Amino acid sequence: AVTQARPSSVAILYLGASQLNVSLGALAAGCSVYCSYDALLGAVPTNATGSGSLTLPVPNSTGLIGIKFYNQYIVLDAPANTLGLTFTNGGAGKIGG
Repeated sequence: AVTQARPSSVAILYLGASQLNVSLGALAAGCSVYCSYDALLGAVPTNATGSGSLTLPVPNSTGLIGIKFYNQYIVLDAPANTLGLTFTNGGAGKIGG
């Protein structure tokens, strides 16, 4: 889920296999990229309070158990900075434990 994003905008969820910490400097002051962008999982509208969520199915496959992943939302936010984007904190997870 994304919270405290720009209200009535769009948040795009990315998934990565690698954790990063890359500052975007002057292009997006205060923003960093926290995961490799290996897969775009989808976009979700943010509501009037800047919240939104995306439900993702995980296949029932024992081959996925133990896989670690990292994720981050990018929010369309034209007035925020030169890029017109804001970036959430990064998330991390592990399938099956």
